[in-house]
Amino acid sequence: MRRLGPFFLFWAAIFALASLLIESAAYAQHSHGGAEVSAYQLQVQGSVTHGVVLAATALLGGLAPFAVVVWLPASKATGIGRNALRLFGYIAPVLLYALAVAGAGELSVYAMRASGEPFSTGLFKEALLGTRVGQVWIGRLAFGLLTACAIFVASRTRRTFPWWVAVGAGTLLLMTLTSLSHAVAEEGFVPFFADWLHVVAASLWMGGLLGFTIVFLGGPLDTVSAAERTTLRRRAVRRFSGVATVAVAALLATGLYAVLLHVPSLAALVETPYGRALMVKLGFAAVLLAIGGANFLLSGRGPFERLLKAELVVAIGVFAATGFLTNLPPASDVWHEPAAPAVAPASASAEDRAAQAEADCRLAVYVAQENMSRKEASEFSELLANMIQTMEPLSLSGGSLRNTALDHLGVPRYAECKAGGE
Repeated sequence: MRRLGPFFLFWAAIFALASLLIESAAYAQHSHGGAEVSAYQLQVQGSVTHGVVLAATALLGGLAPFAVVVWLPASKATGIGRNALRLFGYIAPVLLYALAVAGAGELSVYAMRASGEPFSTGLFKEALLGTRVGQVWIGRLAFGLLTACAIFVASRTRRTFPWWVAVGAGTLLLMTLTSLSHAVAEEGFVPFFADWLHVVAASLWMGGLLGFTIVFLGGPLDTVSAAERTTLRRRAVRRFSGVATVAVAALLATGLYAVLLHVPSLAALVETPYGRALMVKLGFAAVLLAIGGANFLLSGRGPFERLLKAELVVAIGVFAATGFLTNLPPASDVWHEPAAPAVAPASASAEDRAAQAEADCRLAVYVAQENMSRKEASEFSELLANMIQTMEPLSLSGGSLRNTALDHLGVPRYAECKAGGE
């Protein structure tokens, strides 16, 4: 168990960082009299906490499939190693704790971004009980608890049924990630299913990496002879290679589908925050595939354990990049503006041009935060245009008229969009 010390220390550092970011947000708001923290700061905080949630959820959901599909058949064939799964019963509660802490942080950031108010217990309670995001979070915690409990029970018995219960609960747990993804905004079964399949495939792969780390580096096989250990490792690696091959194929197919869905062009890939975050994720994924390919070719021989550690480290990079990716509006929404900005004439005053820029910014931020589909954004833009048309008799400049219409439609005045501001 002591060999897992560095792994636990690494995760503890991640949890501490996420908590520190949330604390700093609350402190910054109160120290400025309740003024809003910058959108960029909240964006970073939300992305970091979401990355931790993704990692904890995927790893927790992937432990039981590794046990059922890879380890139990391999240990049965060799007659050794089944007791190594007892450590899973200790790891699952740690991952559940990570999920709960990081999830609370993520929900806190969501509440602050959506309301524009400083963090408070009342605001957190309202977000938890009164929003869809909070309801999904409660469901995620419930399925996470069921998964962790099933893994704990399964690790203490020689029966296979509890492992299958953990697999089922983990499958539902992973679905909660898709329930708040960009795929939901596409309003169709295919995007939702493709995203869920992507998450499941990632969980199978990452859960297998964690499972190998626990059984081979955690010390449960120290009493097994070198020859038996080698035989067990080769059988397990051979079985996992088949699982990983299917998982990687699914990841590539669903990943390509997501790129075609959310990135309309190469220019959008390079020039939008979503596209750049996607390129970072793809870079980490390429390195991960290269290391995994080396382990596949070695079939458990050679520097297997060193490559396994390297894979886990790179996997953390993938989760971190995905955390940022999920918190950004898709490139398709940013690259193709839902409504063409009404450009103020060159003769317009500086005040009118600033008001026009504020209105354009407010509309873009609102569409992104509400996670609108392209159809919903277009309908909202038409509503805004109709509102402006009914207000034409008002003696207001173009920019002020647009902002007044947004006020009537309930669109917040975001600090980062303040006229004449940043």
